[in-house]
Amino acid sequence: MTDYTYFSEKVERQLDEIEAMYSEMKSGNLSASKKAEYFKKLDDKSNGLWKRQTSVMKSMKKSIVSIGNSSDRTLAHQAYKEFKKKEEQLRKDFNWLRESSESNELMGNSGDKQSLTQKQIADATVSQANRNAQDAGGLVNTAEQIMGIGQNIAVNLEENNEKLRRINEKTAGIQSQIDRAGKAVQVLKRRVMTDKLFWVFLLLVIVAIAAILIYVAMNPDQSSFAVPKAAVPPNPEEVSKDVQAATSGRRQMFR
Repeated sequence: MTDYTYFSEKVERQLDEIEAMYSEMKSGNLSASKKAEYFKKLDDKSNGLWKRQTSVMKSMKKSIVSIGNSSDRTLAHQAYKEFKKKEEQLRKDFNWLRESSESNELMGNSGDKQSLTQKQIADATVSQANRNAQDAGGLVNTAEQIMGIGQNIAVNLEENNEKLRRINEKTAGIQSQIDRAGKAVQVLKRRVMTDKLFWVFLLLVIVAIAAILIYVAMNPDQSSFAVPKAAVPPNPEEVSKDVQAATSGRRQMFR
């Protein structure tokens, strides 16, 4: 709670200072120049009390988040609300004093017993109207700047939406390509499996043929293995007899 304690004490000191200034101004014992000095001290754009008060209140609100204990955090929120309420009331009081002071300037000091001429009242009214017009002009300029910023933001949002739309379209196209690639991979897998089965079957056939040939070569009698006669290789004696029979048959033909 170190940061919160620091900012809360600073807020309380500044509010007490502003409240003391209000009490002095409300008493009516201050001169017009002193009141103007107080108003300047409050409204100074670079280092005015209201500006410092707003900054410290923001820092106090941010520091509440870092409080670990929930009960302490609740008490800190309550204190912040009370400080905020007191600040708003003081702002209203000072606005009332400002309006009252401007009214007194317009109508003149009631203690000097001198009546104002119509020209003086008219001049004061015109001066006040000019100030109001300047303030209104400033507000109009601020509103125009805000509108311009809003239009730029709208244009940027439209551009970002268009970019997002293009990204979504590209993403959809990529997804479609991924799906097609997945189907192609599945087809390729099936083809690879078919090729593997074919080569395994072919290898088994070759091994079986080789085994048969080896077995036949090692067992020419074929006594223990049922092999067709046409597949049994002939004996040398039978071959010799066939050759002699063929030779004798040819001799008899030529006679």
